Amino acid sequence: MTTKLIEPIIKAHDAAIAESKNPLKGFNTVIYTDGGCKYDLGSWGIHGYTFTDDPTKSNSSVPNAVAGRKGYDLTRKEEKVNVISFFNACGVEEKSTNNRCELLAMSNALALINNVPFDNVTILSDSLYVLEGMTKHLDKWSKNNWTKSTGESIVNKDLWVNVNTQYNEATSKYGRNLAFIKVKGHSGDVGNDCADKNATLGRVLYENGKDPEWHICNDPKAEWTAEFSINPLISDNYFIYQTGTSNTADNKNIYMQATVNKSSSKGGDDKIETLGKRIADTVLSLVVTPEPVTQLEHLKNFLNGKLPPYSIVVSSLNALRLDRIAKDMLTHEAFDLRLKHDGVTVITSANQEVCKVLNPVRLGYRFLNHYGGMYNILVNEMYKDTAVFTEHDITDTMYTSTTVKSKTTTKVTLESDLITVNTDIDGKTVPIPLTIGVDMPRKLTLSKLKDHNPRVCLYTRRSSEHSLTYFTIVFSDVGIGIWSAIYANERFF
Repeated sequence: MTTKLIEPIIKAHDAAIAESKNPLKGFNTVIYTDGGCKYDLGSWGIHGYTFTDDPTKSNSSVPNAVAGRKGYDLTRKEEKVNVISFFNACGVEEKSTNNRCELLAMSNALALINNVPFDNVTILSDSLYVLEGMTKHLDKWSKNNWTKSTGESIVNKDLWVNVNTQYNEATSKYGRNLAFIKVKGHSGDVGNDCADKNATLGRVLYENGKDPEWHICNDPKAEWTAEFSINPLISDNYFIYQTGTSNTADNKNIYMQATVNKSSSKGGDDKIETLGKRIADTVLSLVVTPEPVTQLEHLKNFLNGKLPPYSIVVSSLNALRLDRIAKDMLTHEAFDLRLKHDGVTVITSANQEVCKVLNPVRLGYRFLNHYGGMYNILVNEMYKDTAVFTEHDITDTMYTSTTVKSKTTTKVTLESDLITVNTDIDGKTVPIPLTIGVDMPRKLTLSKLKDHNPRVCLYTRRSSEHSLTYFTIVFSDVGIGIWSAIYANERFF
């Protein structure tokens, strides 16, 4: 499998040589291997990087570690190396075992180094079974025709015979420039964690009906950061979705969002468990976009295939915006995700929770009732009925535009998170206090919309003789959104 990485790895090295002003010194690699088995389905993964001996100040975008000559250094004290590329691969074996998968990972690593002209190679594994088998027992096993003293064949003979050939080729090729290092598994080691994640990814892809034999070679920046953009209107803490529903109308894409402000949730934490409860600072928004939001569409397709129809799912948009999660979701169309055994929680191949079915169900349906009202207003354009709603354009309160040499620049100009809009009710001035991030989008969202012709309007509706309800609508080139603090959007006078 890893032989498919040979060409892209060599191409990355050749490109680095072509771009360098000075000749590059050396061509080296560090490879982490890991394998595992669950319910007889085995999977293996490798993660590694290639580098030269040239000095560098860059840490190659590696989070919380330094890429060194012998692996990742979490202390960041080791000398940084000039990373050319990062690479990852995975695969599966049915009816397997943990040890077989550890061997498969090592075999794939050896196949790679035997086909690429490296100068120095370091391979790290958390399997003592594999490392001691190669360095201490291979000669004896091969001389004894792969049998034990009892006359029985050694366990995993088929793989050991292959690894023996690969190991002898590698040691002959590299000599003292080939090193094998034992690393402790599940200890926070960056490389081991990546190899473990890739092994899990292979199994998850297989279980989701996708090709589990996956590989990729990235430049340093692309390995740890994701080149993706998301519609700026998708900005709240949670994405709400009901499985089995299309969430489209007249070729428009509709997305439900929610935020529970920290001041209102228990212990100051913003948690899924608070959603649906009658909390004053609960913010609901419904966004209509002309183009589908790719990450969310992939997620919806995955959820529709894994959960019963009409399940109400809450997804953490904060998690989905993380580089590694967003990148994996876009690469694998969300099929790198998996449903936990509890049947209600969706996690990544790195075991990070991203979604959960909202329980109890009544809380979810309470939300859907509110979204239904927002849907009628926004999609059916009820706000245009001046007999029902009164519009107050407050764009100038949010933004200022300046023009210099025919170039217009727009920026957010909010002096505080609270603004007051005066409305006229039967000749009486009634002030409406609006809080940024509660009654309308956050300041960051408003800032991201500044280049998309934003228009922000407050809409009020008389709900009784002495009260009115209100909500905010944001219009822009990238879509329309309605925001409301649904349990605190009534003003008495």
